[in-house]
Amino acid sequence: MRKYEATIGEMQTKIDKKRKELYDLAQVKGIASAEVLRCSEQLDQLIVILQQKKYERLKKEGSK
Repeated sequence: MRKYEATIGEMQTKIDKKRKELYDLAQVKGIASAEVLRCSEQLDQLIVILQQKKYERLKKEGSK
């Protein structure tokens, strides 16, 4: 387990920043550039992590 885990709010902020970075890159480099694809993969990873955190939270709340 990691020493520091981001909260859901922090994860949402990271996702928003990465999404903006992706849009900006796509405008400059083109939608099919390697940099845009790499940024898109990073954004996907952040979204998956956020979804897992939300699921874990719901699961904890449901077990109470």
